Amino acid sequence: DFKERISINGNMISEADLVAAANRVRPLTERLVQETDFGEVTEFEVITLIMFLYFGDMHPVDLAVIEAGLGGLYDSTNVFQAMVVVCPSIGLDHQAILGTSYAEIAAQKAGVLEGGEALVFAVEDHAARSVFLEKAEQVGASIWEWQ
Repeated sequence: DFKERISINGNMISEADLVAAANRVRPLTERLVQETDFGEVTEFEVITLIMFLYFGDMHPVDLAVIEAGLGGLYDSTNVFQAMVVVCPSIGLDHQAILGTSYAEIAAQKAGVLEGGEALVFAVEDHAARSVFLEKAEQVGASIWEWQ
C-alpha cells in the first residue's frame, strides 16, 4: 500500500490526508518546474514533500524516522539536521549515481552528517568504514559502530 510510506505510530496516513497533502503540494511542484531550472520533480521528492507537510503541519510529531531515498548527500530528505544517522550496511547498487566503490557510496551516505548528531553504522569494507569515521570526526558526530 502506497500509504505505508508515511505513518505515525504504525498508523498509515489516511486516504483523505494523503489527498489533502497532495493537493497542497501540487501547486508548489508545478511552480518549481515553471519558475526554476531544476527540471521535473520526482515521485520520491513529491512523497518527501507530502511527508514533511504531514509530520510538520497536519499531524505534528515530536520525532520522525526518515529514510533517505538514494544515498543521502543529495537526497531530498537531507534538508534538516538529524539527531541520529543510521547506516546498517552499504551495497553496490545505484553505482551510476552514488559511485562505483564502497568508499564513494559511503561518502554519499556520510554526507548527511553536519555535526552534533550520532552516527550508528555497521560497515564491513575497510575503506567505507574509514570514510564514516573521518567524516564523523570532521564534523564532531558521536560514533556508534556495530561489529
